[in-house]
Amino acid sequence: MIENVRSLAFDTIQDILNEGAYSNLRINEVLSENELNAMDKALFTEIVYGTVKRKYTLDFYLKPFVKTKIKAWVRQLLWMSIYQYVYLDKVPNHAIINEAVEIAKERGGYHNGNVVNGILRTMMRSDLPDFNKIADPKKRMAIEYSMPKWIIDHWATHYGLEGTETILQSFLETTSTTVRANLTRASLDDIIEKLQDEGYDVEKDHDLPYCLHIGGQPIIHSRSFKDGFVSIQDKSSMFVAHIMNVDRHDHVLDACSAPGGKACHIAEVLMPEGQVDASDIHDHKIDLINFNIKKLRLTNIKAFQHDATKPYDKTYDKILVDAPCSGLGV
Repeated sequence: MIENVRSLAFDTIQDILNEGAYSNLRINEVLSENELNAMDKALFTEIVYGTVKRKYTLDFYLKPFVKTKIKAWVRQLLWMSIYQYVYLDKVPNHAIINEAVEIAKERGGYHNGNVVNGILRTMMRSDLPDFNKIADPKKRMAIEYSMPKWIIDHWATHYGLEGTETILQSFLETTSTTVRANLTRASLDDIIEKLQDEGYDVEKDHDLPYCLHIGGQPIIHSRSFKDGFVSIQDKSSMFVAHIMNVDRHDHVLDACSAPGGKACHIAEVLMPEGQVDASDIHDHKIDLINFNIKKLRLTNIKAFQHDATKPYDKTYDKILVDAPCSGLGV
């Protein structure tokens, strides 16, 4: 029996917020374990990502309507419901309320169901609080764009308030999924045709010949992805192999490789003459690199465990060090 989509979404949100699960990995696991149709997959993914991404904003909307202390899981259930109410125009209000109440009853009995019912019905009859009434511009941005205030403070020091808001606006923009065409397996036109035959909208990138912009159902379910004709990768990450300007005979080291996306891309560029060594300090991550190597059918790359602060036993023509960092851009 397929579990209710919103119930699945709520479980997944709790895994991410409470257990520290990686959102993309957990979403992919849930989708692979449950037989959802395309519409339900899209709704599930939208609810989970949207609720997690906008949790501070959702709590701001919720706060005026909570008169007594509520449990953390009830608050998260209300966030999920408010996300649908505010951001998903095609979801009827009665469906949002009914599903939330049923989940609350199942998880915490009739009392919690009544609490959820009362809060949501009151909210939907009322005006939502207004960001623009927050006097402190940094606090307003933290709430409106759902980012921790310490990050706002940090960026404002480097970029000013206007520059910081521009950065924050970009985070909430909808971006297309990009995939890297594995040109060692087929021509670009053949790969595009495969994707289109599976029902995807495909657009070539203007800068990188192997970068494709994809629209449609999640690409992880496509035959082209499972068979290694494409890899999911941000365009910015694809630029790495491009900028390295590798020669076809180069021996390249990727010193912090897991999960191996950039190393595999370099190997694709170097096939068949060049070689890639992909190392990572964590031994358990080598299996992940090898999984991608096998799926892409690359024969000129090997993965191994190594601490990159220690010497290697060979020299390389080029070395990539994509070291772990804060990701804050400063």
